[in-house]
Amino acid sequence: MSVFTFNACVLPDWIDYNGHMRDAYYALVFSMASDAFLASVGVTDDYRAATGGTVYLLECHTFYLAEVKVDAPLTVEVLVLDADAKRFLVHMTMLSVGRVRAVNERMELHVNQRPDPHAAPLPGDIRASLETLKLDAGEVAALPQRARKMGFQR
Repeated sequence: MSVFTFNACVLPDWIDYNGHMRDAYYALVFSMASDAFLASVGVTDDYRAATGGTVYLLECHTFYLAEVKVDAPLTVEVLVLDADAKRFLVHMTMLSVGRVRAVNERMELHVNQRPDPHAAPLPGDIRASLETLKLDAGEVAALPQRARKMGFQR
């Protein structure tokens, strides 16, 4: 199983009136993890500037399972569940101090922004990277914690 990891730390400004991380900052951490993951498979600033290609978030689901407090270390593990010519589905697990705090699944779409934004096939090298990382059906079925299930209609 190929896992991409992203690390962060809960900042004081992210804390709400209950003394734990505000829900919007869970989304921010998952978004930052997504950006780092995308760069690792080739969707970089240089790629976007040269091609007009980028990735849009189509749908995401988050389960909030446990609170995190200020200064808590966070690790987000990113797994590729599925991919096709234009889309891919990732599963993210947010951990802190060895405990699962939240899970997030997101459907992403490759888009060419030139001349106007439109769905476009993933370039071969990026698609190959996603395919290399993609879990097999048994690994997906064995995931202990999933957000609301999403999938492709084929």
